[in-house]
Amino acid sequence: MKILVLGNGLLGEAICRVAADEQRADCTVMRLIRDDCDFTDSATLESCVRNLAPDVVLNCAALSASLAFNRANDRTIGAVNRALNESILDACVAVGVTKLISFLPTCAIFPGERQPWTEKAF
Repeated sequence: MKILVLGNGLLGEAICRVAADEQRADCTVMRLIRDDCDFTDSATLESCVRNLAPDVVLNCAALSASLAFNRANDRTIGAVNRALNESILDACVAVGVTKLISFLPTCAIFPGERQPWTEKAF
């Protein structure tokens, strides 16, 4: 199985690190980061995904920063991340990837809500 991890944040790093530690013979983990491919451009991303031919795509890519930045730019971050996820979905559909897991980065972009949250708040 060929798994493509998109993104180089905390989650993408952790998935790739665990995969490297596991070293399964039946699994190849590849990675694309924004320096390799423009995730917001469906055509470019489609070409990148087609060249790698993954069976599974794990989308860990997102625009995210500090909580202060996220609060000050919540609408921009929300719009960019929605467009990013749509581009990734479009590319996967065009290439024929049938397994896509997208970890949506919504934990820090709720306007008007008291932040940061604690576990007790839930």
